[in-house]
Amino acid sequence: MSKEVDEMRAKVAHHLRFTKQYPMVAIEANALLIAFNTGGQADVLAVDKKGQVIEVEIKISIADLRKDQHKAKHYWLWRDHFQEEPAAHQLALHRAWKREQTLHAQGRPVSIPPCHMFYFAVPDELVNKARAAIDELYPYAGLLSVNQEMLYAPTYIFMAKEARKYNRPRIGPVRLARMAREMSATLCRLAMDLAGVKRL
Repeated sequence: MSKEVDEMRAKVAHHLRFTKQYPMVAIEANALLIAFNTGGQADVLAVDKKGQVIEVEIKISIADLRKDQHKAKHYWLWRDHFQEEPAAHQLALHRAWKREQTLHAQGRPVSIPPCHMFYFAVPDELVNKARAAIDELYPYAGLLSVNQEMLYAPTYIFMAKEARKYNRPRIGPVRLARMAREMSATLCRLAMDLAGVKRL
């Protein structure tokens, strides 16, 4: 992962923890907060004081932002936003919809992301183009603008677009415990990086 992405992750995490005062923040966390990481990673995952989960995906190019639509998490965000079957030409969404129908027909459980709000974070020079892409592909997503020149201060991040807030249950004790696990993993990775220890 590039140094630019690492710096943006750190700034977003710092913003959520100290400016927004969210009590739980993790980097490179299990997005579904389930026992096994089958739902992909969240660049930054946070839990606010109300028990709501906020996910932030870091993007440093518009091309990368547009490619994010192929991730399974966007199916659930899209489905709960529009509450209808995706069109056949929306290939990634339609495949995920068919998979959900198959699982339901087989009586198998479906893991729905706990995310209440989803944001993209981009360098401030990409905000206008990112806003257009988000309005087209991810109408439920919010947008954070990150000033890469400034150090840690209340003004280095501003909200360019509010995220839709999903009416999902607050995070329960099992997922809270898993969030704590993700936070401890973040701390251990950072400690190893500071010590110059090579990760396996």
